[in-house]
Amino acid sequence: TRSATLDPNFVDRVVHRHLDTGRPDEALMLLRQARAWDALAEAVVGLSPESRRTLAPDELVRAIDVLPETVVRAHPGVLVEQARALAGLGARAQAGEVLGRAERLSAGQPPGFARAIEAQWAADVLYGGDADDALQRAEAVLAAAGDGEDATIARALTVAGTAHAWAARWPEATRALRRAAELFV
Repeated sequence: TRSATLDPNFVDRVVHRHLDTGRPDEALMLLRQARAWDALAEAVVGLSPESRRTLAPDELVRAIDVLPETVVRAHPGVLVEQARALAGLGARAQAGEVLGRAERLSAGQPPGFARAIEAQWAADVLYGGDADDALQRAEAVLAAAGDGEDATIARALTVAGTAHAWAARWPEATRALRRAAELFV
């Protein structure tokens, strides 16, 4: 059997078309088939909030699972996305393993990467039942986060808002969740 190599420019145009028309699953599938690993990692990390809502968590996990180790090391943000998707599937132990792997790769990365990991850890702690610890973690992320960290800030605000809601602190919960929703749009 012969296999043909797809023209990278063609793949790029088709992928962007799929992403622009709300079909991120098709975009990721095409990148997998083309073995465009770096482009796949960049697409996963750069997914819009709308595309993230469209994708099933298991689709995201599968897309990241096929990435070679060298690509994961070059784009460690995919691990945060994988942990988030695994948490959405209820696979908290696996999500924790992936976050641990992300932490091991965080040396030499911008500080925002460590904050993204910590925001996901805060969510894990929250859904493990410790709302107070999760809130402290989320507030630490919020205090340190800066420009360009909207996704991390939104995740931390979601954790903080949920923790406040669990404690029946409704005004705080409303403020945090409203701010998170604004960032996720």
